[in-house]
Amino acid sequence: MTAKAIDKRISESGNIDYSDVVVLIPSYKPGPRLVKLISDLRGQGLDAVIVNDGSGPEYEEIFSQCRQLGADVTGYDVNCGKGHALKHGFEYVAAKNYTYVVTSDCDGQHRPEDICRVAQALMSGNNIVLTVRGIKKDAPLRSRIGNTMSRFFFAIANARYLPDNQSGLRGFATSNINWMLKVRGEKYDYELNVVLMAEKQGLEIATIPIEAIYIDNNADSHFRPLRDTVLIYVRYLQTITCAAIALLVNILTVLIFSDILHVGFFYVITVLNWLVYLLLCFIIERYIVFRNFFYTPGVRRLALSIAKYISYYLICMLAVHLIPVAIPMTVYYVLSVIMIEIAEYLLLKATYDQ
Repeated sequence: MTAKAIDKRISESGNIDYSDVVVLIPSYKPGPRLVKLISDLRGQGLDAVIVNDGSGPEYEEIFSQCRQLGADVTGYDVNCGKGHALKHGFEYVAAKNYTYVVTSDCDGQHRPEDICRVAQALMSGNNIVLTVRGIKKDAPLRSRIGNTMSRFFFAIANARYLPDNQSGLRGFATSNINWMLKVRGEKYDYELNVVLMAEKQGLEIATIPIEAIYIDNNADSHFRPLRDTVLIYVRYLQTITCAAIALLVNILTVLIFSDILHVGFFYVITVLNWLVYLLLCFIIERYIVFRNFFYTPGVRRLALSIAKYISYYLICMLAVHLIPVAIPMTVYYVLSVIMIEIAEYLLLKATYDQ
């Protein structure tokens, strides 16, 4: 739906008709800010579905107030994690007659006007909408570190830079729910995995900037910095297992052929390593790792992989001829991989189309 189509859905009162949109809010031990959020959303004409992620009977009053404001409340008795709550909510929404679903946190981090902007972006024809928070220097340290790591690893794995892939404010056409329910992860790792799977399928992802709000230094957040960060990246590494195995095989190939058998680096190792990368990252990903999803390697990933392997070769050859000290080719290769991965990230970041 274009902007003109949205204009046609503005009622005489000046409000946009959001009847096709529902806001999904996973909630664990929420505070009064959830009630305020529901009140604001209902004032904008937005429906809301809250998933009670095993908060306990002492929080029933909060959920009751949300029901009185017109929100649907579903859930279960035992806390299972944010990813599980989102999946539960997606199943609930799928049974309704909505075209779009916007996910939001319950702790006041997301402004109602930003939620409306995501809804409007979906109604304008976007299939998936991610929000980009302006992470400032005064943001909580765990937020800055987590976002920096996530941006780097996501860019390297997908040959695409996304400035923020962890914001909980997102929008999806409900036609995505079927594959999103298949994505692994029951806790905070689920949100990153959804973005990874969307990228692997070649789905178009739109981004819009929002203001980052950290109330009382994110005191109400249930995110456990060490445990949940480890969990996120353990799951993340599982999604790029083939790339990690390919890199290990590449290093072993250089060690065996170059440093032990002394075979010509370019004619054997470079081509062999690139074929190993293709085999593991494209063929095995397609038929094993992502067999339950539509999968496309993408021209961008293919082109970058060719460019990277040529760069590995050039760096190694230059090092051999310019450095007088006898150093194993494996060392040069590992250093070239590190240099090129950092350069790839910087290039993707510099060419990111905002």
